Amino acid sequence: MMDPQFGVGIRNYLFENDDGLLYSSITNKIEEQASKYMPFVGIVDIDFTESELYSNYLSVTIQYVIGPLDVSDNLLITVPRN
Repeated sequence: MMDPQFGVGIRNYLFENDDGLLYSSITNKIEEQASKYMPFVGIVDIDFTESELYSNYLSVTIQYVIGPLDVSDNLLITVPRN
């Protein structure tokens, strides 16, 4: 992309304390970046779950719809927490 502002920077959040606002901050950043770089994509839902297999992994599921194509899908991203 050659744009230093591109992306959410999810790894920057991995060492933050889960103070109840952490997931809200990540959600806001995802929605902000999607509207900036992909305005044709609508975010329907964002869900955070701890991995059942590995306790130090966080999974983020993003349910989205591509408006012009009327296509919806889910994106699952799993990142290590340490």
